[in-house]
Amino acid sequence: MVKSFYFWGIVATLFLLIGLYIGYCEIKQEVIVLTITALILTYYTYETYRMRKELTRIQSTPFISVFIEYGDPEAGTPHYRCFAKNDGQLTAIDVQFDILEPVGGGKLIFKKIDVLPKDQKKQFDVKIILENREERAGANAFDEFYRTNIIFDPKEVSCKLSFRNILYEPYHAEMSFKQGQLFVKGILQKGLKEVRA
Repeated sequence: MVKSFYFWGIVATLFLLIGLYIGYCEIKQEVIVLTITALILTYYTYETYRMRKELTRIQSTPFISVFIEYGDPEAGTPHYRCFAKNDGQLTAIDVQFDILEPVGGGKLIFKKIDVLPKDQKKQFDVKIILENREERAGANAFDEFYRTNIIFDPKEVSCKLSFRNILYEPYHAEMSFKQGQLFVKGILQKGLKEVRA
């Protein structure tokens, strides 16, 4: 699309230059004003095209945040839980959160959230595999592991968040997890440059 825009811009410019050359002997003020106006209109048409394209891309992007929340009004005892929330305008698909290295003597495996509609949050189901190969699952297991191994651990751990929009365009975010808090390092959409936070 952009290449065709450049092609027609070059064709229009050539016609203007040929018109100026033919009328070189009799350059009138109107010709100069019309030429400058045509060049300005061409430039702003291109800028408007770029802005609309960028706005369309932004509107088709889900904005996913991952956070740890304390408390559960439905349960008798409050505990820590891990959530994903979609603050974007479109539904997110295949939301996957991974902690890329073992933490506090165990590996956390987060179950993928298949569909996350806009303005909604969903809790990750978490399975914990301890060093002795013992497996634990459920909110209470995550709460216990989080309290004893993650909150006060000074080590920074790499994490990755990946998801797709409804057009199946993939997005990835590099994150770090340190002392119970998540920090975004960079966001990358396939085919686009990386954006550092």
